[in-house]
Amino acid sequence: MKHFYLLCLCVLLYVTASAQTGAIKGVLQDTAEFKTVAYSTVMVLNAADSSIIRFTHTKDNGSFLLERLPEGKMRLLVSRPGFADYEDHISLAEGEHKDMGAINMLSKTNLLREVIIRDRLEAIRIKGDTTEFLVDSFLTNKNASVEDLMKRLPGIQVDKDGKITAHGKEVQKVLVDGEEFFGDDPTIATRNIKATQVESVQVFDKKSEQATITGVDDGIKEKTINLKLKEDAKKGYFGKLAAGVGTGQRYEHDAMFNKFNRKQKISAYGAASNTNKTGLSWDDSQKYGGEGDQNFFTDDDGNSYMYYNNNDGFDGVGIPQTWYAGAHYSDKKNNDKHAFSFNGSHKEMNVDGFDSNYTKYILPDTFYFNNQKNEINNFKRKNSISANYTLAYDSFTTIKLKLNGTQGDYRRRSIYRSENRNEENSLVNSNNRTNNEDGQSEGIDGSLNYIRKFRKQNRSLSLGATIDYDQQTSDGFLVSTTNFYNPDSGFISNSIDQKKINNTITNHYTLNGTYTEPLSKKFSVITDYSLNVSNDQSTRLTLEKASTPEYDTRLDSLSNDFRYDVLVNRGGLTLKYQYKKITTSAGGRISYTDLEQNNLVNNQMHTQTFVNYFPSARFNYKIGTASAFDISYNGNTKQPSLQQIQPVIDNTN
Repeated sequence: MKHFYLLCLCVLLYVTASAQTGAIKGVLQDTAEFKTVAYSTVMVLNAADSSIIRFTHTKDNGSFLLERLPEGKMRLLVSRPGFADYEDHISLAEGEHKDMGAINMLSKTNLLREVIIRDRLEAIRIKGDTTEFLVDSFLTNKNASVEDLMKRLPGIQVDKDGKITAHGKEVQKVLVDGEEFFGDDPTIATRNIKATQVESVQVFDKKSEQATITGVDDGIKEKTINLKLKEDAKKGYFGKLAAGVGTGQRYEHDAMFNKFNRKQKISAYGAASNTNKTGLSWDDSQKYGGEGDQNFFTDDDGNSYMYYNNNDGFDGVGIPQTWYAGAHYSDKKNNDKHAFSFNGSHKEMNVDGFDSNYTKYILPDTFYFNNQKNEINNFKRKNSISANYTLAYDSFTTIKLKLNGTQGDYRRRSIYRSENRNEENSLVNSNNRTNNEDGQSEGIDGSLNYIRKFRKQNRSLSLGATIDYDQQTSDGFLVSTTNFYNPDSGFISNSIDQKKINNTITNHYTLNGTYTEPLSKKFSVITDYSLNVSNDQSTRLTLEKASTPEYDTRLDSLSNDFRYDVLVNRGGLTLKYQYKKITTSAGGRISYTDLEQNNLVNNQMHTQTFVNYFPSARFNYKIGTASAFDISYNGNTKQPSLQQIQPVIDNTN
């Protein structure tokens, strides 16, 4: 029986392998000069849905070989810049090897001399690192949005929140005709532009800002989608108006108006809803709330990052009422020498809700119960404006200016009740607490970059300066009463009645320079230097009532006035090698950090200096259009956050 099972397994493996042994080969030729056409893209597509089965590139002699093909009907598609696409319908039998012989490619120069009528366009094209989907080849409803279209494109997924994943990576940017549209909220483009107004959807890996400046690929890329509009949509008007109502007085309304005149774009957008569709991106929640729930950390480059412990926006509790209005304007002048764009928005959100929890804790020798109820009423308002300007002074010199400003305020109200009971359902303790807080925030950040390229390929110089200012102020009240029950002596009560005043100011400045020198066609060396200055100030005061009804007594154990200053000098040297599918680099940086902490409440000052070494190495091998192997090592340090080292206790819970 063992030999019989082994024989069956061998037969099964043979049948499985033979089912994928089909192959197609051929040689491309130029019809004008009959020369070989090297490095062209050759694809085999499924005849039913145009999904890619296999693809390759022709060799130096123009030959190609596609193996491990299944049986059935398929399409052979050949494309190369400067030539018309070649298409042929093929049917392969199981294990069949088909020789296409010499395939003559028609140059576009000769193509212009003829008139060719085609009944359909190619569904998918691969041009270098870009995968392009021609929209008219995919059936959609005439009123479908770009988001609806993307759900039909092979290799692209869209979740319920509009987040897009392409080739296994999350899409970071959605562009319209190569330009940002409504800043950092890609769903405005994907949900409000109709699929019928788009000619093609292009998916590619956008190089980092540093790689764009220096001209040397650093391997850092972000997945990007560009919506290429049809010619009739680039000049004219179009828009969207949608309204919906439901039970429970629910509503959801959207409106958008667009005016396009070639490179000029004017758009306005508005929305109102009291459903889970809040229209707030992660970046909005990052800057929308108060200082009380924020955490900061600052890296050695002087960059400050902020995150929230509890989502001060809508986290699924309550009913959010959201209002949003925004406008976008962009244009290019004087043969694209001057390019500028503006974005402005106003957002409001009001959330009313409650949360109730009943928990039973079971221990080896006993059990007890915990009951919690929390009522909330939160309001937020945010205004933001951004402007970008690019001056292409000549073919070698570019100047970029970016400015962003935000202003907002918020209100938070919560009433919290909890109690713990023992196995006999008798009270052990209870707590009633109210938190009221009102706050404001304002900030501005900007950058100025000078980019100079030289006649020698890949030689470049870039100089930059950035500024980031943010201020958060708030004041509120904490009233809390906790009762501890004893069956013999009654209960003991502990009360808190305090006023909270918070004020946080952050100032970050950066000066940096990068120079790239090509040593050969494959090797380049990059040197960089940066000066980073961070000045942070945080004042957190807790006031109590003493002999008067006013909150006039400072509680020093819960109060602090803190200064946190960091000065970083950093320089580095990197050697890079880039050839065909391989990109690799090795180098490092050295930084000198001067850190100063000043506690103004007790007049204590603490200073520290650091010398850090940051080795770095990276190896990237591009396997195919949608796959690559990458391994990297980078040394880095992060300074503690202002809240982490500020010696003050938070007793709001």
